[in-house]
Amino acid sequence: MDVLEGIRFVPFTIRLNQVGCFDDLWWAGIAESDALKNLASRVRRALAEADIPYDKKRFKPHITLLRRTVIPRRSR
Repeated sequence: MDVLEGIRFVPFTIRLNQVGCFDDLWWAGIAESDALKNLASRVRRALAEADIPYDKKRFKPHITLLRRTVIPRRSR
């Protein structure tokens, strides 16, 4: 059985609250919400119980927009 199938999910709204970059990675930040924190916690618990490794760093909700991307500068 797929580990994530057992997690009940009720759709909720997310709100983007910032955008940023680290070297060649661009991301959009997602405002924290109880619904999102609760879902992340349940996913992590299910993965741990199934002995599936996951990133255990503090949860920072975001969407990766670009990775390993070079944006050429326009010449004038």
